[in-house]
Amino acid sequence: MRYAINGNVEIYGDFANLLNGPGRRYVGSSAYTIEHETFGRRYTGGVRVTF
Repeated sequence: MRYAINGNVEIYGDFANLLNGPGRRYVGSSAYTIEHETFGRRYTGGVRVTF
């Protein structure tokens, strides 16, 4: 998400995997898992200033 405070200043946030679920890949159906990964939650944010 982003919010522009004015024309030069913006704050932002990026949130990934909020439910902390694993990543899964299948072949054909969910009975044939070929990849199972866990990543954890990720949060980043900041301020962007342009001149």
